[in-house]
Amino acid sequence: MDTTDTLLLPPHSLTEPFEKQAREHLRVQREPGEKYSLAEAQCAVARSYGFGSWAKLTEFTIRINRPYSEVMQFESAVNAVVTGDTATLAALLRGNPELVHLRSMRMHHATLLHYVSANGVECERRQSSANAVAVAKLLLDAGAEVDAPYPGPDSDNTALGLVATSLHANRAGVQAALIEILLNAGARRHSII
Repeated sequence: MDTTDTLLLPPHSLTEPFEKQAREHLRVQREPGEKYSLAEAQCAVARSYGFGSWAKLTEFTIRINRPYSEVMQFESAVNAVVTGDTATLAALLRGNPELVHLRSMRMHHATLLHYVSANGVECERRQSSANAVAVAKLLLDAGAEVDAPYPGPDSDNTALGLVATSLHANRAGVQAALIEILLNAGARRHSII
């Protein structure tokens, strides 16, 4: 399964809807007589939202529901990046400058700058706004690491590589300008794969 083909997680969701989905998934799997456990069903539901385990999904749900939590702030910033809402993004970054260094709790562990590429993240968040370059500049000016690895520390791919292979940035007509701003910010050229 491509872990980036995930369902968009509703903000401030509680675990009850996920438990209900897991029970329904379990019922469907058992109908044809398959041996399938509740734990397997829970894992399948968690993975459909981009989390590696039920425990990670539960942790995310708890943390996003804490008022002003970093998870809630990060997810709000992601939404601002994806929609091109520079006013909201700037306000969030003023309130918590560390947001540019945080990573998603999902399996891809993307930074906000990775989300600008609209590549390798949740399907519903794979969109490039017309002002994606302004969003990228705002993140870079706020201290985003231009060559932050994606996903995780062992990867050679970065925002530059994600942008260079992004159909969404290309279709929005912002791909070349995004590549230029990333290169001007010091992105390593070899990170384009």
